[in-house]
This record gives sequence, C-alpha cells and structure tokens, in this order.
Amino acid sequence: MFYFDGHVRAVFHRSCCHALLRSMWHGFCYRAVDIDFEETDDMIFALGAEVPPALEGAAEYALRITEKGAAIRAVSREALCRGYMELLRAIQPVCLEEGKERFCLPDRNVQQTWDIAVRMVHLCVFPETSLTFLKKTIRLCGVLQYTHVILEFWGMLQYDCMKELAWPQAYTKAQVREVIDEIRALGMEPVPMFNHLGHAAGSRLKQGKHVVLDQNPRLQTYFGEDSWTWNTHNPKTVELLENVRRELYDLFGPGEYVHIGIDEAYKYSWDVSLADTFAAFLGDLTDKILHKEGRRPIIWGDMLLKKDVVGVENSQDKYFCLCKDQRIADTVFARLDRRVIIADWQYWVYETPVKTVPYLKGKGFDVLICPWDNIKNVKACVDTARSEGIMGFMDTTWHTLFEGFNGIYTGAYHSDPAHADEKLVDKHAQLYDTAAIFRKVADGFEGYENCGWKREQIEY
Repeated sequence: MFYFDGHVRAVFHRSCCHALLRSMWHGFCYRAVDIDFEETDDMIFALGAEVPPALEGAAEYALRITEKGAAIRAVSREALCRGYMELLRAIQPVCLEEGKERFCLPDRNVQQTWDIAVRMVHLCVFPETSLTFLKKTIRLCGVLQYTHVILEFWGMLQYDCMKELAWPQAYTKAQVREVIDEIRALGMEPVPMFNHLGHAAGSRLKQGKHVVLDQNPRLQTYFGEDSWTWNTHNPKTVELLENVRRELYDLFGPGEYVHIGIDEAYKYSWDVSLADTFAAFLGDLTDKILHKEGRRPIIWGDMLLKKDVVGVENSQDKYFCLCKDQRIADTVFARLDRRVIIADWQYWVYETPVKTVPYLKGKGFDVLICPWDNIKNVKACVDTARSEGIMGFMDTTWHTLFEGFNGIYTGAYHSDPAHADEKLVDKHAQLYDTAAIFRKVADGFEGYENCGWKREQIEY
C-alpha cells in the first residue's frame, strides 16, 4: 500500500504533461490533492520511489504499486494514458478532513494486454447536446480506456462550404477543437463522421426537421426526392461532400479513419435497378478517400445484408438486414476495396456469435461490431468481437446516452480480458460507478444542470 497526502509530484512523459491530466488527478482525489508533472523523454509515469516495471510479452502498459510508490511503463503515449487512467481509479481516500488529507493506492502489479484492440465510441452532437455534457462523456470514455471517439454533428458544426449545414446555434470550429483536443489529451483518436448517403437531413426523421431545407428550400437539388438521401447524380453534391470532408480533416487533424455513414438509404437497398448506381457512387467515394485522402472509410453494413443469405431469417433475435435483393449487395461488394471497414450495427441480438459478423468477415472486410444500450446486446457484441477475432467494436449511443451509459460502461468492462468471462454487469452497480466517475472527471462543471446524465430529473 502506497500512501500520499498534500501536494504530490510525479515524473511523466512530456507528451502527457497536460492540464487535463492534472485536473483528472485532482478530481479522483476528491478535489483535495493537486499533482505536478516533471517531464521526461521516457514513456513512463513514476510517483514516489517505485521504478517503472519492464513490459512483458504483448503488454501495452505495465503498472506496479508498492509501498514505495506507483509507476507505469508503456509502449506509446496512448497506452501510457490508459495506464494512468487505471491508476486514477485505484486511488482511495483515507482522510478528507481539511488539512489532514491522506490517500492510498493498494498494491498492484498489472501487465495490460488487449485481445480487442480497437474500442470505439460513437457520439452524436445534437442541438440539445451541451459542450459540458460532451466533454464529461469524452472524459468518461478516456477513464474507461477506449481507443477512439467518433463525433457526428447533427447540424451542430459550422461549415464554411455551406452555412445551411448547421443550425444557427451550432458550435464553431474553435469550440469543437477544444473537444477534439481533450480526446487526444486522454490518449484516444478523434474520428470525424458525416453521413454521405442516408440521414442527409442532419436530423432524426421522426421529428421532421431538415437542417438544410428548413433554412433554404432552394437547395433541394442537393437531395433525393425524399430529402432523406443525398442526390448522388448531382456533381455539386459530390463536390459539397468532398469539401465537408476536407474541413473535417483540417479540424480533426491527422487520423487513420473517417466514418461516412451509408445507412438506411432505403431505396438503394431495395431497388435492384439502382445497384450499379449505388456501387459506382460508393466505390468511387471510398477509392477517393483511400487513395487521395489517406484514410480508411468506415461504413454502416445494414444495406449490404440480406437475412436469408446471412442465415438469420429464422433467428429469434432481431437482425437489421435491409437488403431486399442480393444482387444489390453482390454488385456493391464487387466494387468495394477490402480496406473499407464495415460497421455492423445489430441492436437486438443477444446470442453469441452475432451471425452477420462472420458473414462480413468472410467477404474480406475488417468488421466493427456495433451494439447500442442494452446490456445483454453489448455483451453479445463484445464477446463476438473476441471470439471472431475481428477488428473491434464500436459502441453507439444516439439519443439515449443520458439513460445511464449502458453501452459505454458495459463495453469497456467486458472488453477488458480480466472481465471477459464474467456475467453481465449489474445495472445498478454500473449506474453507481458511472455516476461516481462523472463526479471525478467533471471538475469545474458545477451546477445542478451539469450534474449526472441529464439537465433535469423529470419532464412535464
């Protein structure tokens, strides 16, 4: 057991000596203890007299706590941040009386490896999403050791290429850049997203809003007849989407991926006469992103799945397979570069393995399995990612994020090999733990409306 009190000082790799990581220490010490960082070129964290342990095997970080101190060694800055997050969660208060503050870190010896290397969270920024709430959620993702955060702006980012892509209250690039900087500071990669086919309204269909056309109906030719899809036949639409990507790359900075959506554009998955159009548009788009823009595109997989072909037509679970004619899927598969990543969202499947995963993997693609907010569904998807040896998983949150972070917490818990074989996370324990983490990462976010998951407790 290592004890500390008052003001502490630690040696930390220079890339990690960030104000946010100092703030996280303050929060996990119940705002009673500050920390100073001494920069080093070594990929380590060292508090007290403990020597950073050697890495063994495929471990991405090693953490050791003894009576002498706490120390971490890692293979990269990102891994070092994740080791730091594990250390933060180990802090226990002994005394919080003012002037007598004392804390302890229980003995620990960890060589952390991951059999699910890519652990993404997809966050939507709606007009109702405050920056405070978004930052708290991102900090939670960092504490839970996610690797990537996908940000999708639903009319909430101001673009230069078309002002109507944003509602008047949308965030500026300067405001969003602060959020992106926090993602990087916490050791995660920010991934930009903009839907390039369906969901072109930039709003949820059931609310009937359209971010572009409600502000300027004269822009109708950029969209299909239903206004739900982009008009892929209009060269101006293709140019606009390219300009959007360019602005997102500039805002997000260097990165490996971009999510381009391509889900729920129903006519393209139902009408076989559009198969060649669909395949040409998506093939040309992804080739441009791969070869000219230097990123791997992520697409949703629902429009390429047909139930009887996948073998789930009689499943008791509800699979989302929106393709009505296999000739459509086959035409698109034949045109797609296998470096395209398919994100397979299956929200009401509870049995492992999720059968659409080996099907898509068998087509030669890297696959991300995507659960939502049901704990059983999240566990089934994480278990499938592990058993099928795929690229990883992407937890999606949509409009239900405020309901307790079921997917984010459960996905992080069961993707850790230490908890791989455990039963489902207890829902109440999850709520307690997530709320406690929120309080610790929310230093400076005081006020009733900034506490917990929602601004209010009840709705009238």
